Amino acid sequence: MSDATATPSITPALQNNSAETLKPFGFREVAIAFSFANLCYLRVWSELLTYKQSNAFWMKHPPTPNELVAVMLNVFWLGCVFLAAAWLARRTTNQRIKTFARCSFLVLLCVPLNALRSVLATHFAGLDFLRSPMFALIGQKGVLLLAISTAAIGALIILFWHRRVTVILSAIFLAISPFVLVTFAQALAGIAKYNPVPFRDKPLASAVSNHQNRRVLWIIFDEMDQRLAFVDRNPDLQMPELDRLQKEAFYATNAIPPGPATPISLPGYVTGRLVDSSRELSPDELELVFKDSKHAVPWSRQPNVFSEVKGAGFNAAIVGWFHPYCRLFDADLISCHWWPMAMQYNSMGEKIPQLLLDQTRSLFETTLFSPFGQSLSAREHVRTYHAILEQSEHVASDMEIDFALLHFPVPHAPHVYNMKTGKFTRRNSPIAAYVDSLALTDRTFGELRRSMEASEVWQNTTVLVSSDHPYREAALVDGRSGPRIPFILKMAGKNQGYQFAKPFNTVNSKDLLLAILKGKVNTPQEVAEWLTNSTEKQRPSEAP
Repeated sequence: MSDATATPSITPALQNNSAETLKPFGFREVAIAFSFANLCYLRVWSELLTYKQSNAFWMKHPPTPNELVAVMLNVFWLGCVFLAAAWLARRTTNQRIKTFARCSFLVLLCVPLNALRSVLATHFAGLDFLRSPMFALIGQKGVLLLAISTAAIGALIILFWHRRVTVILSAIFLAISPFVLVTFAQALAGIAKYNPVPFRDKPLASAVSNHQNRRVLWIIFDEMDQRLAFVDRNPDLQMPELDRLQKEAFYATNAIPPGPATPISLPGYVTGRLVDSSRELSPDELELVFKDSKHAVPWSRQPNVFSEVKGAGFNAAIVGWFHPYCRLFDADLISCHWWPMAMQYNSMGEKIPQLLLDQTRSLFETTLFSPFGQSLSAREHVRTYHAILEQSEHVASDMEIDFALLHFPVPHAPHVYNMKTGKFTRRNSPIAAYVDSLALTDRTFGELRRSMEASEVWQNTTVLVSSDHPYREAALVDGRSGPRIPFILKMAGKNQGYQFAKPFNTVNSKDLLLAILKGKVNTPQEVAEWLTNSTEKQRPSEAP
């Protein structure tokens, strides 16, 4: 066949390729690229723009101008990258490169899909299983199998239908592209209206002078499980500090918490009343419904352990986690420090360069898992832990403070401590490393005790070590779970062990500690008598 004969069959193909290559980019391509980029940051946008007053209760401050500027810059640069990639793919005549570009586009779809998962789990109660509760529903192996199955289905779609799916998704991104303008407009409005005043901690009370040689320290280790810590302990777990305390203190083996979670239990502890439900109203208020009344009331206005301590002429302090204690009980405290729970939205830094990097990194991880090692939230959890421990050592050794509540974020997840190395290097282990966090809890108490002994306040201080609820994922550790929490009470000046087996609800801790502070209960035997009498009024069956 001659060249002249072959030319007509080749020319149309060249013309088609040339037409596709030279087709100019316009509004459609720009809109799709920036719409895709905007969706990649959907979770970040949701955290910054759609939080409610109920969310504000748990926040240290509202979204800052730096955070809003950073996410706008991130959407812009990522949109430019997508646009440049699409332009390069359009220019090439190599079909393999075009196929690779389409497949890459579909693989990157995992980012906005993961963001959508997080947003749905946050804003719809029925979908909260899309987060960590998934482990409780189907277990670690089930989660792994689900992830593998989802990846396999996605791979099949990309392999056989990448061209058709790309066309459909491009049309969807084009249709929702106006939301780029909406989010940017909301971000600019958020910058203009930024007001951190309602989130600020309030002024504290003045210290009073008293010469009584009685002090009480109430230590809450969040989510510490009695069974896993003391009864069915992992053979590799050593807890010498708490074992030592147990042998020289009042040790209750059947203590039941006020509730199943921190938002219920801590209000129960502070007020001394069982709480049925709670609802966030504002940055400085939590609405409670008590089991014995069924009427909603503001937590900050209820009689509580701190107001009673102050009313009795003593000084009270808090070093806390999770709840904004310093916005609630400021008028009754001479010292207060608190830290929020580490989440993705509050673990990405404060300055724009760091926010640019960490907002983008957060797209590829969750609070518990990260391909980069420890997640941003886990790293923030480490910083929070060290800050709380440092401040707790100061408060526990301050003789001006007569009563203090120390609420620690361990052994609660994320689990960051490696008990074999003694370093904070654990990562991506949401269940098995709970044992390591128990080891960290023991280490924490040991450091606190040594600090008090060095300050010569240990002997004359009554110390209660307890928890707000047991480990909710205990069944995933060894197939069993139970309702009990630790309750170890070291009386000032006493060092003989006393075991108490009667079941009781630890909501009674508030009144018991007040009785001890006022000198009405002084020995482990008197504690046992007091709890026995109070248990007749508050049966364990009333506990959640």
